[in-house]
Amino acid sequence: MTEPLLRSDFGFFNRLRVRYSDIDGQMVVYNAHYLRFFDGGTVEYMRHLGVPLVPDDAFPWDFHIAHSEVDYRRPIQFDEIIDVGVRTERMGRSSWTLQYGIFGEDNDTLYAEGRMVAVAFDSRTAGETKQSTPMPDWLKTKAETWEAELRDEPKVIIL
Repeated sequence: MTEPLLRSDFGFFNRLRVRYSDIDGQMVVYNAHYLRFFDGGTVEYMRHLGVPLVPDDAFPWDFHIAHSEVDYRRPIQFDEIIDVGVRTERMGRSSWTLQYGIFGEDNDTLYAEGRMVAVAFDSRTAGETKQSTPMPDWLKTKAETWEAELRDEPKVIIL
């Protein structure tokens, strides 16, 4: 097992409160909801990066999750406020690996960490070709630049 992530490893956080519908019979967050927390963090990360959330003629890329993983470190209780850290770990030709850390509100308590690999498809032809497509170079450059800016000035998005 690798060393646990630190809050300082991230510059972008999506803050949320754990709802009653997030918990299970053991009164902790149900394991599958961690992926939903990651996904919500991804949406806000992409929104603030300036990536269109719905493909169109100007931005035809759509992203499909090819892999996801979660390492649970400690249970999250009902009504806790958590910060979901999101960062770009790697951008390949057509894949985008995002890394996540779920922390306590404004503190270093690590509840879970994980990653998702999203693969780019051209939304205009994906149904026909079922093949990935390269991401534009400008998107890779923008993500790298933004990650560098976030290291200097972290953002916490409160919904």
